[in-house]
Amino acid sequence: MAVTTTSSLSDAVRTMYEKTWLEALRDKFVFLDFTDEYPVDKGFGPVVTFRRWTALTADSARQGGSAGDVMNTLTEGTPPDENNLAVETLNVSVGQYGNFAKITDFLGATFINGYSKLINEAIDNLAHQAGDILDRVVRNAAVLASGSPVSLYGNGKSAGTITDADLATMADIRKLVRAHKKAFVPYYDGSNYVLVLNPSTSYDLLGESGSGSWMDANKYTSATPAHAGELGKMFSVRFVESNNVTSGSSNTITTTTGVFQNVFLGKAALGTVAIKDVTPGDRVEMKHVNIIIKDAGSAGTADPLNQLLTVGYKFNFAAVRLQASRVINYFSGATA
Repeated sequence: MAVTTTSSLSDAVRTMYEKTWLEALRDKFVFLDFTDEYPVDKGFGPVVTFRRWTALTADSARQGGSAGDVMNTLTEGTPPDENNLAVETLNVSVGQYGNFAKITDFLGATFINGYSKLINEAIDNLAHQAGDILDRVVRNAAVLASGSPVSLYGNGKSAGTITDADLATMADIRKLVRAHKKAFVPYYDGSNYVLVLNPSTSYDLLGESGSGSWMDANKYTSATPAHAGELGKMFSVRFVESNNVTSGSSNTITTTTGVFQNVFLGKAALGTVAIKDVTPGDRVEMKHVNIIIKDAGSAGTADPLNQLLTVGYKFNFAAVRLQASRVINYFSGATA
């Protein structure tokens, strides 16, 4: 990440602005934190190539095989036939994103060569917006990808019949887990899948009562959060909230208002351009992101009286659904 400015900033001030940006930006990440990141060179675009592998199977009939049905056995002294690894390339268009804010010289110009609380607050606000954009791009790769996405509708309904009265249930969660397991989708973290859900969905799910419900199960188990917005773990699922999980009125999959399109993920389901980078000293930075600060008067005739300075950001980014079978769109209604 780079902070560029038309005035000279000390390394200490530059580092402080970067720290503010990084903390505010990462605060908005939910979808992005559950993706596979692909490193790309600086200045990439307008198309970036992702790769996905075809899984190797242990036998030709992984379900319902006869007793003792085992494949890939070796004959003494005889090398087996090799496996042919299959890889598919996915070319994805890159988007360029950015925005800026104007600050008058009356408020900000006297501080431009040193630390400015006002500029720092502007960076904080812009970083929250940028983080939201990054997360929405990943969300769109999950829910708006071409083809026929794998879907589960609450209360046994279908795309044409589900309504806001068909609330999320733990029975549906078990169905999601069953679907991924039957499709041999690997766990995201080795022992759990991930369900990103809207707060309206989690409100109903956590309030469900009765045998097998969230409240019933958590009388006996620990649900310690491990991620910002994470509610807990049950049935091999990590539950994570995001306001970027959309309702039916704001996506192209369904037109039902009040029905939320929650996203159930396995391992390597989504891919993104690597936006995070760990530098020497274990310092986490943002790659391909530029913070741009321009002093009053730097715009020439566009700022004839040297009255305006600007603070902005710009970055390139792309996301893709790598494995269609590893993403399930879980549609559920909500009481509010």
